Amino acid sequence: MDLNYSVLSGVYLDGTKHSKTHVYSTGSGTRNDPVRVQSAEVTIQEFWIRTPDGSEEKITLQNVDVDARHGHDIAMVIAENDDQAAYIGYVNFTTKQSFFFQRTSVARGFAQGAAPCVLTIVLAFIAGGVAGYIEGFMACIVAFAVGLVASVVVRNVHAVSIEADLRKKFNEIIMEEAHLYVPRERTQIMDSVTPS
Repeated sequence: MDLNYSVLSGVYLDGTKHSKTHVYSTGSGTRNDPVRVQSAEVTIQEFWIRTPDGSEEKITLQNVDVDARHGHDIAMVIAENDDQAAYIGYVNFTTKQSFFFQRTSVARGFAQGAAPCVLTIVLAFIAGGVAGYIEGFMACIVAFAVGLVASVVVRNVHAVSIEADLRKKFNEIIMEEAHLYVPRERTQIMDSVTPS
């Protein structure tokens, strides 16, 4: 699986943080299946970055925090494939801190369309068809169900590997960005003494 990595860096301008609560229910309301009400809270952080070319980019994150204030120099690390893109962490050059977002759901999303998971699902269909042909409909259903469970296991195992790769690549990228980083004050001083 090929993931591409990029960095969005700039000056943290302004941000907000708020929570959303999603309420949902399950069950049909009978004695054997009572209604159950559940909720899940999502924390959303939205902020703006002014990039070195002067443009402004809005960033929206869920259930992760970027610890920065107005004027801090930060860089967001992005991983993406053909299906999705996700912020995997950031570095705050002003405070000299970095943080990797441990997001298993992102790694699972990248693993979902990867070859091992897709191959397991295809094999589940083949095994279900063969079992159905040889043993009948119930054997087909059982073989297919076992194959689907196996694909979930393969996806989760592959996600662990992907998350480790994301962390490794994140660390490489922030080390490279730290070497390239020049504080704004130093850049402004260098610009003012550069001969015309």
